[in-house]
Amino acid sequence: MKTWLIVALAVGLLLFLTGRLLLNGYSEGEAERQWYVEQLGFKFSGKVDTVIMKTKYHGLVLFHLAEGTVDRKKEDRLNEQLVYNGALRFLVFRNDQVQFKTKIAYLYLPGDSLCVNTQKNVVVTYRKREMITRYPVTESLNERFSLIP
Repeated sequence: MKTWLIVALAVGLLLFLTGRLLLNGYSEGEAERQWYVEQLGFKFSGKVDTVIMKTKYHGLVLFHLAEGTVDRKKEDRLNEQLVYNGALRFLVFRNDQVQFKTKIAYLYLPGDSLCVNTQKNVVVTYRKREMITRYPVTESLNERFSLIP
């Protein structure tokens, strides 16, 4: 009887510690994603050129910069400092177009205006001067990204 109790307590303690380790890693990963976005320092506006749907809701938004500039190497430099997330990516550059992924791609239309401010962790979309969406940049971070062929 005592052996069974000791084994049960040991297994319970092991499960508790494993769960705590996983939860702590998730928490640290989320904090690092927030840090990453704040460090980007992107503040620009753009015009949506194309929306490529990957699923019913998710997709890629391709746009060109209308105002502001973006350091194309900033994300590469920040990725060297990441501990919990591996490699993250918000923007992918292709010639004069830029793309990002989003879970609300179905809401975007060509011609929409984008305002991105990573200090505030926000991508705001306007259509005919009316705000359509307000979406956190952290939700658009991608660990794996692909260029459009």
